[in-house]
Amino acid sequence: MHDCRFFGDLVTLEECENKVVFFLNEKTFDFSQANKIRRFLIRDIPVYAVDTISVYKNSSAFTDEFLIKRIELIPVNPKNKEEVFELKKTGICRVYSDDISDVFFPGIIITELQEGQEIFLRMSVRKGTFAEHVKFQTCHVGYKKEPNGFQITIHKEGYMSAIKIFEKMRKKFGL
Repeated sequence: MHDCRFFGDLVTLEECENKVVFFLNEKTFDFSQANKIRRFLIRDIPVYAVDTISVYKNSSAFTDEFLIKRIELIPVNPKNKEEVFELKKTGICRVYSDDISDVFFPGIIITELQEGQEIFLRMSVRKGTFAEHVKFQTCHVGYKKEPNGFQITIHKEGYMSAIKIFEKMRKKFGL
């Protein structure tokens, strides 16, 4: 059972690695302010994502552009911000995000290769925000009007925990 934490007119109702639910008192917050918080949470928290991908070989069933878009959307948490990653696979196999590096969110299928097919890609990462591109998304956020205020739910995407996202929001808005 979660113990509620109180921050003035903000109360957390549920906190875990993947999800934070909090309540904003309507005496202090109106729809526009709740929506401003929601937009900040979705758009303005910087995270790392794949920036550039060079395709050296691709005989898979997917076009180069499709592979690039698919890989760009995989959450990444690089140890070295300047690191260049390679993906090289041949033959009959499934290609997973883990095949690139252990800093990529695990278990995401990129493509399947058949006999005689291969892919060879190089990629780099950079920090950015969702306002720039969907590949930099940190979370999904929903809010609903309750009798005395607004309930806001943060569902994390990728590596940044919902609690860390929540703390960034508190810091930004002085809550």
